Amino acid sequence: YRDTSAPVAHPFTLHIFSAIAAHRGYELHQTDCETAFLNADLDEEIYSHYPPGMPARDGHLLRLLKSQYGIKQAGHNWYRMVRDALDKGAFKATQTDQCIYKTGDCIAASHVDDFNVLTPNKRAGQELSNALAAAGIQASPLELTKYFCGVKVAQEP
Repeated sequence: YRDTSAPVAHPFTLHIFSAIAAHRGYELHQTDCETAFLNADLDEEIYSHYPPGMPARDGHLLRLLKSQYGIKQAGHNWYRMVRDALDKGAFKATQTDQCIYKTGDCIAASHVDDFNVLTPNKRAGQELSNALAAAGIQASPLELTKYFCGVKVAQEP
C-alpha cells in the first residue's frame, strides 16, 4: 500500500465560505458522515487477527472486505469513496482544492468525514445529502454550522 493519507479542505476555505455567505446572504450548513471509514472498498487484501472476545481458530486470520478504523489506508479509501460518490452526483471538485465540490448553487468542503456546505438555503444543500445517500453513505441531517474545524460560526437562521 502507498496511499495512507486523505486530503482535506484548506483551513482558509472556511474564511472564504464565511465571506461568500455574508456577501450573498447564503447559509452555512454542516453534516457528519456516520461510520465513515467502514464503508470504503479496499484495493488490496488485508488480514487481521481476531478481535478480543471473538473465538479464534488457531493459525487463522480474518480477511477484511471493507476498510475499517485503524488501518493505514482508511483515510485515503474514504476520501476516494466520497470523491467518486460526489462526482456521480453532479458535484465537481475544484481545480484549486480537491476537497471543494460544486454543483449549481451548492458548494461543499470536506474535512475527513465532515462537510461544510455553502448554499442559498437548506433545500439546495440537500443535493449533497442525496449524492452521499445514493452511494450508501449515511450522513447526519444538515444543520446550520455552529463550529467547524474549531472555528465558531455565528449566523442567523
